[in-house]
Amino acid sequence: MIKLGLWFIGILAVAAGSAWLADHPGSVTISFQTFEIDTSFAALILGVSAVAFITAATVWFIGWLRRDMPI
Repeated sequence: MIKLGLWFIGILAVAAGSAWLADHPGSVTISFQTFEIDTSFAALILGVSAVAFITAATVWFIGWLRRDMPI
């Protein structure tokens, strides 16, 4: 029951953070040499999350191949 309550609190915190971010969108400008990227903070977080997920999936897949494939 405690675990269910913690899950509920976590989901509530993510929902509250998402609602706050939707109400206060903010902007981010990244300048690197001659490149300049203008985006919203939410899009930046989404992009960073996508890169982190793809990296984690790639590491997991390589580990799975090394464990299950005989050399």
